[in-house]
Amino acid sequence: MPRVSGADHGAADQFALEDLDAFLDRLLDGALPVKAAGDGQVSIPDGAKLACCASGEIVRLILDGRLFRKSRLTSERGYMSVLVDIEEVGALVRGPDHGGLTGLEIKDRLSATAKVAAALIKHGHLKTITVINPVNRCPIVVVPVVEVERFAADYVSLFALAKQ
Repeated sequence: MPRVSGADHGAADQFALEDLDAFLDRLLDGALPVKAAGDGQVSIPDGAKLACCASGEIVRLILDGRLFRKSRLTSERGYMSVLVDIEEVGALVRGPDHGGLTGLEIKDRLSATAKVAAALIKHGHLKTITVINPVNRCPIVVVPVVEVERFAADYVSLFALAKQ
């Protein structure tokens, strides 16, 4: 927390050195010192990019004690010395699975081409829903699994019929 808020006056917030040192101590608490980043270890800003989240979310995970695999680069100081395991971060920031199928998954499920899957969706033969992508948190259009199963039970492709 800033000691003096400058936002009301168009200035930068002012922090006490003791508060910043305490923050860094909490951030680095329990971090294993390493000479170089290992496989899957990244800095907080790089982890935020790779996990499609904010750096603040990773810091909050560290401060709340939810990240267990963290290290400290001995060649760096402060915030940039913290290394986190990208798989652990990804698992904690990933949202719930939406349970739907994307166009590519529909293509595989129906043994069709991507164009056919897109046309089935476009012309309303497969009902879609808009959900939040669990990885990048952007809205995406998916088709519920039951809808694809309903379609597959009612229709067969000419190729599959000829093959039978």
